[in-house]
Amino acid sequence: MTKKKHRIYLIYGQGGDGPLSYGFHEFKNRLSKLGYEVFDNVLWNNPQTIAANINLLPHDYKAVLLGYSLGANACTWIANPYYGIKRNIDLIVGYDPSWLSPLSAIGKNVKKTICYNAIGLDPAGHAIYTGHNVEVISHVEDHLGVDYDETFHQRTLQELKGLIG
Repeated sequence: MTKKKHRIYLIYGQGGDGPLSYGFHEFKNRLSKLGYEVFDNVLWNNPQTIAANINLLPHDYKAVLLGYSLGANACTWIANPYYGIKRNIDLIVGYDPSWLSPLSAIGKNVKKTICYNAIGLDPAGHAIYTGHNVEVISHVEDHLGVDYDETFHQRTLQELKGLIG
């Protein structure tokens, strides 16, 4: 089956594409091997640039945001029209957004949103998405373990397969 035209934006948190996000880094490699177009090396602290890049996508492209920690927070900002987004986002998946920075409520320009919420003891994660069409999946896990969680990765792959092929 041919994949629909798409771009997946993988947005890292404070640690970037490094040891604090190694599970997310490995997931990126897995997505690439499966034939998904992954735009990475994206940091959480520049939502306007990412929104501008998404705005340049052809209209028949699916736009997907995957974020971990502060990168999950950034997904909510990127999808917020305040930061310049002018098109719909087809899917946002947030891996344990951080309570260290605010979240924007998910608007109607986002077709589907999943928030993986770790509920273990940890000082960095555990904020929850709110807004339009948000599914929150809580799991006993610490913040650093979320980006390795195979259950979450499998669910994300299932969503991508349904959306893109």
